[in-house]
Amino acid sequence: MSKTLEATVEITASPQQVWQVISDLKRMGERSPQCRKMVVLGGPVGAGTKTININRKGLLVWPTTAKVLSFEPGRLLRFRVAENGTVWSFALEPTQIGTRVIQRREAPNGTSKVSQF
Repeated sequence: MSKTLEATVEITASPQQVWQVISDLKRMGERSPQCRKMVVLGGPVGAGTKTININRKGLLVWPTTAKVLSFEPGRLLRFRVAENGTVWSFALEPTQIGTRVIQRREAPNGTSKVSQF
């Protein structure tokens, strides 16, 4: 069963300013309720970059890995989590007051039993 979650927010900052925050994967743990840390492997983040992630929910702690699928500065960041196939994306759109951020989690094959737990 396919399951997509999406949230949109408008921020009074330029797409470039918002991009600096969103594309800093090393700080993902500061913004995510589940991913506590992303370790970027290799050099600067771009399409093809891989990460090792430490996740936590309650007492349960587990690692995952991800690969950046799209990296379009000021516009789009997408990455796939290998263990469950989910694709996370952050799309930026300029607005009259700043930037609209659309965050999406796509689970084309549904979520794993561990994720559901």
